[in-house]
Amino acid sequence: MHKTQQQNPVVDMVQYHLDASIQLADVVFSGTEKIDRAVLDVTHQAVDSQLKLVRAITNMRDPSRMADLQSAISQRPEKAMHCQQQIMSALVEMQTEFGRSVTSIESATRRLSRSSLRSIKRHQGRVSLARRWLTRFLA
Repeated sequence: MHKTQQQNPVVDMVQYHLDASIQLADVVFSGTEKIDRAVLDVTHQAVDSQLKLVRAITNMRDPSRMADLQSAISQRPEKAMHCQQQIMSALVEMQTEFGRSVTSIESATRRLSRSSLRSIKRHQGRVSLARRWLTRFLA
């Protein structure tokens, strides 16, 4: 026998909320990965920069090379700014995706709620009709 699956609005709503939760988790994990990558990159660059600075200081036997050392030190803020921009970009992207998802969830919830109410009203109408029929039949 082939059973047809009836639509249950409550099950549909729970399924939709589960899907939305998965989507939001994906947004969080994706954003976290981008932030993690940016922090690791800037950390790697900072360690490399510090090693180069230490090498430059230990190799500096000539005071005239002090200008080279100062230029190597002055490049650090640019790298930190780039990292900050990457992190802010990831956060803005996460916020945008969250906003889209929440809007989508709200509209689907309203739609499923209306569908549930219509289904309940149809069911109540059938029950009321059955009661009237039984009352007439048994009277």
